[in-house]
Amino acid sequence: MRRGAQAELLDAWRDRRFLLVTSPVLLNEVEEVLSQARLRQKYHLRDDQIERFLTLLRIDSLQVVGNVQEPVCRDPDDDAILVCAVEGHGRYLITGDHDLLVLKEYRGIRILTARHYLERLHLER
Repeated sequence: MRRGAQAELLDAWRDRRFLLVTSPVLLNEVEEVLSQARLRQKYHLRDDQIERFLTLLRIDSLQVVGNVQEPVCRDPDDDAILVCAVEGHGRYLITGDHDLLVLKEYRGIRILTARHYLERLHLER
């Protein structure tokens, strides 16, 4: 079993320590990424596991429309992430994406790595 900040973050979400905000665009991207042969082999993912995880994301998250109105990032795919955070009235955007992390904040939303966010969660206990 793999452990690390991302796994700990998933556990915190499952324990309802925070509300996950997502959008149809982001859910489609997660599905595409998890369907890549390289990741399926690395993490030993089966079709049924991927489908259960996607179902959980759809059911147990706040879904927003995710309409990108203005370009912000160098990578247009990152704009969808920022819009999702704004539409969901997020306080934090958790990412490992350097193009987002360098912003540090966007419209009052702090942009943190999983590790830094987990440190904040532990302090709030």
